[in-house]
Amino acid sequence: MSIKTFGNAPLPDRFENEAIFSPDGSEFALPADTAKLFIQWCLESGLEVMGFDVWLSGPTDNTCLDEFNLKGDAGQCLKEIERTLTDSKILKYNRGVLFNIWVNF
Repeated sequence: MSIKTFGNAPLPDRFENEAIFSPDGSEFALPADTAKLFIQWCLESGLEVMGFDVWLSGPTDNTCLDEFNLKGDAGQCLKEIERTLTDSKILKYNRGVLFNIWVNF
């Protein structure tokens, strides 16, 4: 397995096709289902999950919603991903929700 390093976390090649990258290519975010699998991979790999940013996907760029930033461990992140997906403030945008996971590596 090949792993590339980005500003927010290492990215194994098995998640790369699902990743959406920041305009400068320094960070990535993942759709909810993939983000949950990524967090599980982090736990299995002994990596500390520290939280996430929420990005809304757009046709030419992604928007970070700072009010949904979470500082917390893997368990908190897994719970909050589910809650975030059903939050009325997120749903009003009618855009794809992505999670920029922060990992201590």
